[in-house]
Amino acid sequence: MKYTKYIIAIVVSVALFVVFSAYSSRCRLSDSDAVVITKDFYDKMNIKYGLSPQITVKNGHARPLSYESNVKMVTFKLDEDRALTTQVDCSSKQVNMFSNEKLITSTHQKYMSNVNGRKILKWPTLIDEKKAKEILLSLGGRLGLPQHLEFSGIVLNKQTGIWTATWKRKHNDIVYDDETVTIAIIAVTGEFCGFNNQTRSNLPQNEVKVSKAEAIEIARDELIDYISREKWEKNKDIFVVKSAVLKIITHLSILDRILALNPTPRFVWVVVYDSKEGMDRHSIGILIEDESVIRIDATNKKILSTKINIVP
Repeated sequence: MKYTKYIIAIVVSVALFVVFSAYSSRCRLSDSDAVVITKDFYDKMNIKYGLSPQITVKNGHARPLSYESNVKMVTFKLDEDRALTTQVDCSSKQVNMFSNEKLITSTHQKYMSNVNGRKILKWPTLIDEKKAKEILLSLGGRLGLPQHLEFSGIVLNKQTGIWTATWKRKHNDIVYDDETVTIAIIAVTGEFCGFNNQTRSNLPQNEVKVSKAEAIEIARDELIDYISREKWEKNKDIFVVKSAVLKIITHLSILDRILALNPTPRFVWVVVYDSKEGMDRHSIGILIEDESVIRIDATNKKILSTKINIVP
C-alpha cells in the first residue's frame, strides 16, 4: 500500500499528458480558412486547380478535408486520376507542403521510352545550373520567403528530372541544422512542381558559453575514450578535425521526435573527425569518412550524441 500514492501520481500524470497531447494537437484552423490559404498559394504560383476541394479518402472514410495532428490536407481533384494535395500548417496558417504529382507524372510519361522491355526516362536537354538557379530564386521571391532563410544551393536529380533549391533557416547568422525550405522545378521546362517548408517558430533557449576550442577538446576526449588511448597515441597524427560548427538543432534523436510535442531548439557544437586525405582507412583501422560526429551542448559542455564508426 505504501506505493499506492506513487502509482496514483503516475496514472494522473499519464492521463494529464494524454489530455494535454490531444488538446495541443487539435487543429484550430477552420476548413474554409485552409481552403482560402491553399487557393492563395495556387494563385501566387500560377497553379490551375478545380473549383472546389474534393474529398480525400483516409482510413476508409471519405471527407472534404483529412486531418493530421497539426496540419490540414486540402485536395483539389483535377480529373479522374489526378489531384492536387496541399498541406497547410494549423499554427502558422501557411502552406508547408505541395507537390504537383500530375505535372511530374505527365512529364515522365512524355519522355518515357521502352528499351528491351524496360521503361527508362530519356531526357532531352535539361536546363543548366545557372538558369535553374535563376528560376528557383525567382520562385522564392514570388513565395515571399522570410529574411531568416539563407540560400544553401541547388541539386539536380537526373533520375526524376527535377532541380531542387534549398534554403536553411538561421538565427543571428547561425544555421539551423534540421530546418529547411525547398522549392523544386521540372528540369526540362523550369515549371514549379514542389515546395516543402520544414521550419518552425521556436528560437533557441540556451546560451553559447562553450568556445570552439573547448568543443574540439571535449570531442577529442570523447574520441579517445571511445577508441582507447593506445590507438589514439598510435594514430593521433592521422586524426583531424574536419569541421567544428556551431548550429541550432531541434531534434537530437528519434526519441526527441516522439516525445517532444513542441521541441525547443538549442545551440550545439557539431564536431566532425576524419582521417587525413589520402590515408588508407582500411589498413590503419580508423574513422569512416564523415561518420565521426560528436555533438556538444554549447551551454553546459554536455555531450548530446556521439556517432563514431571504426573500420574493422
